Amino acid sequence: MQNLRNKNTDLTAAAIVSSTGIVTAIAGSWIAAHMDDAVSNFLFAVLLIAIAGRMLLQLRKQRELTPVGE
Repeated sequence: MQNLRNKNTDLTAAAIVSSTGIVTAIAGSWIAAHMDDAVSNFLFAVLLIAIAGRMLLQLRKQRELTPVGE
């Protein structure tokens, strides 16, 4: 409440984010209920591969920036 009193909040943005979250949660649950298990497993595997790839790229970039001997 203190942030609201100090005008540190954007209520319009909060309303947009929360309403979008509600709508997409409902849509996502409907899609998940009607999706074949094989498709769901495949999409999850693709997500895991994408995350692993991103982590490897970040590690490579971090090693390039680290001076030798540290």
